[in-house]
Amino acid sequence: MKALLPLLFVLIFNSIIIVGADNDYEKWSFEELDHRMDTYFGQGNFKACIPITKAAINKARLELESHDPKFIEYVHVLAYLYMVCGEYSKSESEHFKALSMFDYAEPIDTSLYLSTQNNLSVLYINMGRYQDAEQICQKTMQERLKIFGKSSKYAMSLNNLSTIYKLLGMHQETESLLLEAIKIQKEIMGIHDPNLLLFMHNLAVLYDDMEAYDKAEALFEKIKNSKLPKKHPNYVIYMDNFASLYVDMKQLDKAKLLYLGNIKLKEKILGKNHPDYARSLHLLGDLYEKTNELERAVFYLSQAQKAREAILGKFNLDYATTTLDLAIIQHKNGNYKQSLRHINQCLTSLTRQNIEVNQSSTYKELENIPYSSSRHVLQLCRALNALHELYVVNYFNLPKAQCQKHQKQISLLAIKLLEQCRKEFISDNDKLRILDQSHEWMLRNLKLLNLNTDINLALKTIESHKSVLLLDAIKASQAYQLANLPDSLAERERGLYQRKKSIDAALLQAGNSQDSLRTELNDLTLAIIQFKQLIEREFPNYSTLKYSEEAITIEGIQQKLGPEQGVLEYVVGDSTCYVLFVGPTDSFVKKLPISAVELNERVQNLRRVLNDYDFAFEHKKQSNQIFVQHAYWCYQNLVAPILTEKKSLKQLFIVPDGVLCHLPFEVFLTKKVLDQNMEYQNLDYLFKTHQISYNYSIALWQTNLKKSSAGKSSNGKVLAMAARYNQTNALSANLRTPANIRLRSTLSNLPAAGEEVNLIAEQFEGFYGVDSLASEQKFKEIAAQYGIIHLAMHGLLNERFPTLSSIAFSENGDSLENNFLQAYEIAQMQLNADLVVLSACESGYGKFENGNGTASLARAFMYAGTPALVVSLWKVEDNATAKIMGYFYNELSHGKNKAEALRQAKISFLQQSNGITSHPAYWAPFIQIGNSEPIQIQRKSDDRFVIWCLAIGFLLLAVLIIFKKRKAII
Repeated sequence: MKALLPLLFVLIFNSIIIVGADNDYEKWSFEELDHRMDTYFGQGNFKACIPITKAAINKARLELESHDPKFIEYVHVLAYLYMVCGEYSKSESEHFKALSMFDYAEPIDTSLYLSTQNNLSVLYINMGRYQDAEQICQKTMQERLKIFGKSSKYAMSLNNLSTIYKLLGMHQETESLLLEAIKIQKEIMGIHDPNLLLFMHNLAVLYDDMEAYDKAEALFEKIKNSKLPKKHPNYVIYMDNFASLYVDMKQLDKAKLLYLGNIKLKEKILGKNHPDYARSLHLLGDLYEKTNELERAVFYLSQAQKAREAILGKFNLDYATTTLDLAIIQHKNGNYKQSLRHINQCLTSLTRQNIEVNQSSTYKELENIPYSSSRHVLQLCRALNALHELYVVNYFNLPKAQCQKHQKQISLLAIKLLEQCRKEFISDNDKLRILDQSHEWMLRNLKLLNLNTDINLALKTIESHKSVLLLDAIKASQAYQLANLPDSLAERERGLYQRKKSIDAALLQAGNSQDSLRTELNDLTLAIIQFKQLIEREFPNYSTLKYSEEAITIEGIQQKLGPEQGVLEYVVGDSTCYVLFVGPTDSFVKKLPISAVELNERVQNLRRVLNDYDFAFEHKKQSNQIFVQHAYWCYQNLVAPILTEKKSLKQLFIVPDGVLCHLPFEVFLTKKVLDQNMEYQNLDYLFKTHQISYNYSIALWQTNLKKSSAGKSSNGKVLAMAARYNQTNALSANLRTPANIRLRSTLSNLPAAGEEVNLIAEQFEGFYGVDSLASEQKFKEIAAQYGIIHLAMHGLLNERFPTLSSIAFSENGDSLENNFLQAYEIAQMQLNADLVVLSACESGYGKFENGNGTASLARAFMYAGTPALVVSLWKVEDNATAKIMGYFYNELSHGKNKAEALRQAKISFLQQSNGITSHPAYWAPFIQIGNSEPIQIQRKSDDRFVIWCLAIGFLLLAVLIIFKKRKAII
């Protein structure tokens, strides 16, 4: 367990001075008292300061006015001393006294007032009262900036707010605040300043939590080699967290040496009644648990529990954490009764209610408690996990069905609590961390369900972890409309989030080095938090609508399915793969005995021969063997268990999971291939007998269906663009960053892309931009005006930072756009297209995120409002792509649905191919995602037909005129 250090030490000293027998402070002058206080304070001997400060307060009470600044300052100092000595209730009382004294002060010492407020926020952080701390800290920080500018005091406020965000699990926001605080403090105070070391330490702890161990270790080494004395209270706390880093890095011997040395120093410097001494006991207990020295672990954790109860009380998060760790170790020791006792103590501590878990518990009392922070919720989920383990060993000696019922209740409760926790976060990265934890509970719950009777519960469980963030964004947009919020608020929120995502992306590209952007990001984060608080306070109906769960039922899905349609939704677990099937009249879940390891190996082998054209060409025999082996295995193990029972199905809506998101099911082979010299076009592919489309979730499938049935009529016009990449000029070189120039230099031209767009242009109404007309600026300007968007250009995948993946437009020297349209920019657009076709490389491929699906360019377009896409899963071949797209649009214009149009396009391509070009690498990368319904597409009128019609019309008119003249003569 690591902790940030929010204490406001400004200390430089050489040794600890122990207070002597001379303590007749009442007779001293203010000057003498101040001098001795400064001496002890500067030495970090805070306990020695307390009686001197009390004497100063008594003297001030007799000799000074109650609102005298000096009197207030003494009370302020005593409040601070109580805080750093761990006497929190006394500290809070003294803080309130100091603040009340300011009510009568004239004029107010603003600096002292803000320092008192700031220290109170720090106290609340230490007490676990994060909401109270956050409100005070935000206010103090803004006042300090207004009055003192970017000063050391402002930097300290940044640090304190970062401490709150870190404790609440908001890692991205924490890092940003600390980097700005470090920059300010270093510029003002220099590299040896104690507060600078404090900020660096807090950043190191954050990096440890983020598993950025190299960054964390480098910062800790700087602190270790600093001029801070080894006996300084801060130093030993810093080294405790350095030891915790070693634990996380699995360097346990180094950690043990540091822990043991620090605990002796803490006892001497801080005493046994200090919270940080209790923390050292806890850390040692955790370490011995990891080295499997369980008796020692129990000893130290028991001591830590007693100390924390005495110092902090039973309703403190640190006490709950120690108690829970004791429960986990007692479970390891087989002491289940003791483990349950500690679990109950932990639950009582976290909930402030007397919780007593037994064999008849329903856990409902844990669901709607207003927990103090997300940290409390996360600890509660750890406690639920410990409780779950007791049911695994059947400690309560219950019948199997009843035991599993408790396990299911616990799993569902954990999922719900983690969902509530996720809603408090701002950054997607923090939300994804929570989804990762929740995903494990989802798998656990799925294992426990009776898949014959709990089909709707299985559906709900699976769907709760599919495309979550995208659905959240859609629901938020809908909630604004349903709650009748003013348009100005919707625009304000959209603007705040769009600017934040833009700055996030810019910082990623700049390696976090742009200080001006960092400051703006911190301001935006604060503005977003305050905006959320305003909306939730003023418009409670909005929050209810935003976070309401849309009921997804088997019956509701079946009503939307045709007689030959079926949904296959997959979940990949460690040892089992689940597939939920929903047909028009029945539904079921199958457990497929496939391990994640085997599945990953099969998928990787299959992808290898699909996206490596050179390997397929140069090692044909080996490529053939790998393909037919794994393509048949995938069908037999993933699809056949469903289709052998459902032979009438012709159209499949597939919701993949994990590595399955990286494969086109179309290439699965329905029959085993014995002839290694087979021709690829003659193989029995799944797509030859079935239409296949993909969705990120069933809920999103339903949402996209609603878009087509909502009465919005597409204009049927096409916006198609094909980029050119051999354009270079001095102007664009001066405007672009070196990174962008290097990236563009790697892009080869796509000759067939222009032909592809021109072929579409011959048949359909719209705008067609080729070469210089295919610019990012032009696309952004007109994209919202078209029902179909087609982009024939390079897609650039950034697997490390998916939000920076991009589509490369033509370089035209634009000063505002760099002609790399990145995923975060796409997501911020508001498109009206019924279909987006990304005839680009890897536009549907990306990193898989538990609970959220594939982070790809395709998903970014769904954020922008697009209900249907055609995208690629690997790097596409230029000429093959042009042909397939020509076939696709022809089929689409004849009323075929999108999935069937793409299927027929692939069949047509195969029929016209021979040799290596019939290999699936050429035709299989394209898949259809989302709404597969037919769409309107406007064909151009045939000019020759018009000319012939006009000619015939003129001829008939002439004949009529001649006929009339003749009749008149007769």
